[in-house]
Amino acid sequence: MQSAVRDDLPDLAGMLTGNPVYTVYLNVGDQKDWLLEYCVPARENKQASPYEITVGDEGSVTPPYPISTLIPDSIRSQQTAKPIVLRGLLTAAGNLQVAKASDTGNSLIGQLVALVRQWQFRPALRNSKAIEVEVLLVIPSHAR
Repeated sequence: MQSAVRDDLPDLAGMLTGNPVYTVYLNVGDQKDWLLEYCVPARENKQASPYEITVGDEGSVTPPYPISTLIPDSIRSQQTAKPIVLRGLLTAAGNLQVAKASDTGNSLIGQLVALVRQWQFRPALRNSKAIEVEVLLVIPSHAR
């Protein structure tokens, strides 16, 4: 699903460099689905002029697909006041690499980063070839 402007999580706007941004809903056995927002990273080369437009014919992107996304009960049962956002890359090999977390003071972050490193995805595909994509993994808040 291609994402529109988010009213529920306004802090996510502009965190990913590419466009468009797509959303995959991950049913990981938690109370709510986790969100995986992804995009192809923006090109490194800068335009010579603000009026220059590069039109690419690179083909559409097939979304990544979770193969193994288990979450232990010890993590699901922890309370969090607000959603946690992990930013990183989903490699062409299907591994999630976390580069940054939204709430670095939360003790749950270290457990989550270690957990998602064990997850396995079928990578995003472009023209039937695995590609690396930027991702935001949004973990919903847990209140009891």
